[in-house]
Amino acid sequence: MTSFSSIYGTGISGLNAFGTQLQNISGNIANIQTIGFKVTDTGFNDNNVAQNTLLNKQGIVQARNINRNGMQGALSAGDSISDLAVNGPGYFSVQTPYVTIDAAGNSTPTFTGASQQFTRKGDFNKDVNGYLVNSDGNYLLGVALPGTTNGVLATADLTPVKITAQGTTSPAVATSNVTGILNFPANAADGATYNQTLTVYDSTGAAQTVPVVWTKMAGGGNNWTVAAGTLPGTIASITPTNGTLAFNSDGTLAPTSGGAAANGAVGISFTIQYANGSAATSPQTVSLNLGSAASGTDPTAAGYIAGTGTTQFYAGHNELQSNALVADGHAAGLYNGFTLDNDGVVSATYTNGVSTPLYRVPLTTFPNPQGLARISGTLFGQIDTASGVGLRNWSGAGGAGSLLTRTLEQSTVDTAKEFTNMIQAQRAYSANSKSVTTADEMITTLIGIAR
Repeated sequence: MTSFSSIYGTGISGLNAFGTQLQNISGNIANIQTIGFKVTDTGFNDNNVAQNTLLNKQGIVQARNINRNGMQGALSAGDSISDLAVNGPGYFSVQTPYVTIDAAGNSTPTFTGASQQFTRKGDFNKDVNGYLVNSDGNYLLGVALPGTTNGVLATADLTPVKITAQGTTSPAVATSNVTGILNFPANAADGATYNQTLTVYDSTGAAQTVPVVWTKMAGGGNNWTVAAGTLPGTIASITPTNGTLAFNSDGTLAPTSGGAAANGAVGISFTIQYANGSAATSPQTVSLNLGSAASGTDPTAAGYIAGTGTTQFYAGHNELQSNALVADGHAAGLYNGFTLDNDGVVSATYTNGVSTPLYRVPLTTFPNPQGLARISGTLFGQIDTASGVGLRNWSGAGGAGSLLTRTLEQSTVDTAKEFTNMIQAQRAYSANSKSVTTADEMITTLIGIAR
C-alpha cells in the first residue's frame, strides 16, 4: 500500500522542481535587457526511490538547470567606441579585482589573486583610473603591445587594459620619404619647365616647403631633370641626387631613371640644408619615390615588363600632374583619445594623426561553453572537466568569432517562450499542490474513521 508520506513527498518534489523552473523563468525575464545575458532553461529528471523489499517506488522529480552559455544574442549598435560584441564563438577575458578605498575616497583596483573569468558583456568604458571595465565591474584583459602588433601572439600574458596616455605627446618625426605618382606631359617642348612643391616635416615637426623645378631636356628625348626652385628663407640649399628621369616610348619609366636598375625602384634624393639659426637637424635627406623602372628600353622586346607609377603621357593638356604625394614624418601631437578596432587593437590617438597601439584583445573559445560555471548570467568560469580548457586566439582566427566595435550583444531571452513556459510551469505547480492537498484530505478522512 502506498503510504501517505510518499504521496506528500512526490507532490512536494514536484512543487520544488516547478518552483525552480519558475525561479529560472523569472530570472530570465528580469534580464531581458541585460547586455550579454545568457538564458537558463530547466530540465527534469524522474528519480525513483525504492521504498521496501517489494521494490515499491516513490516517484520523485528533480529540476536541473540547462545552461545556454553558447547562444548568440542579437547584435545592436552601441554608443561608445569601447562597446564590444562577439559575432560567433568566444568570450572576453576579464578579472574582477579587489578594490581598496583610501581616506580621500579614491578607489584602487588590485588584481593580485583575482581569477580570470569570461564574459560576452561588452559594454566597456574607461574608469577614473583608465581601465576598461563593463557595467558589472569586470575589467577587460588584453595583451600589451610593444608599439606594433607584428609577431605578438594571442597566447601571450594578459594584463588589464589601462589607457594611461592622458597628457602624453607623440614626438615629431622628420620626413625621410615622399611617395607619389607624377605624369609629365608627352607634348612638352624641349626646355619646358614645371614647378612643383613638396611639403616635408623637419626634425622639430615644422612643415617645410621644398620647391623643385622639372625641365624637359633638349635633343628630342624623353628625359627630365630636377633642380631646386626658389628657396624660402628657412632653407639654405636643396641638392638633388640622381635627379634625371627617362621614359620609354610606352610612357613608362626607363632603367637609369633616378639611378634605378631594370625593374628597380625609382627614387630621387634631396639633401636639404636649413638656414643658419634653424633648430632642425641639418642636413636632412628626403627620397622622392616615384615607382619602378621597366625591364628594358624597348617595349617591343620579348619579355618586356613596363614600368609602374610615374608616366609620360599626353593627358589633353600641357601640365605636370601630381597624384597622391604622401610624406612620412609628422609634427608633434597631443593625446586626444583612444580607438578600438575590429581586430581588437586598442590605440592611443594624437592630434597629429598618429595612432599608437597599446593592447590587443583576444577571444577565448571553449570545447563545451555550456559547461562553463555560471558566476552570473553574464560572467563565467572555466571548469576543465566540463567546459574544457579555453583556447585564446585573435578575432576571426582559430575558430574564434569576430569582434565588432560600437556593437553590443543583447540578452538571449525570448519573451514569448518564457511566458509560455511560465504558464505551463504555473499549471504544473498548481497540479502538484493539488496532490499535496489531496493527501492531506485523505489523512483527515482516515483520522475521522479512527475516531
